[in-house]
Amino acid sequence: MSQMAELDGAFARITAMGAAKPGKPRKGKIVVTFEPKADHVLNGTGQPDLEIEGKAKDGVTFKTPVLKDKKGVAKKPRELVLDFEADAKLPAGEVGIELELRLVDVAGKDTTPRTVQLVVPVLLP
Repeated sequence: MSQMAELDGAFARITAMGAAKPGKPRKGKIVVTFEPKADHVLNGTGQPDLEIEGKAKDGVTFKTPVLKDKKGVAKKPRELVLDFEADAKLPAGEVGIELELRLVDVAGKDTTPRTVQLVVPVLLP
């Protein structure tokens, strides 16, 4: 069962869904989908890397704490995946995993750096 965090802004729709599997430690994935709005590109040519940072806390750690993407997102939606582990000592139930997304919105000749904060609800088995 997955739940979702979402931002529907003027420049893009961004969704993040997480799921974990049972085990010791419990492993999971957060899938972040970027859908730029018309006439917008996220981190186009010549821009810095698009970054997704997973905030480790409360027994949740990330395989790659800062995921960097050099391709950017143009016309089609694009998914990026963050892998995480949840300590076996954490009780079963919902945990909020914080993400910080750092991107550059390009609309025509205008570039705007943006930081998006999302809390992704993940159900731990």
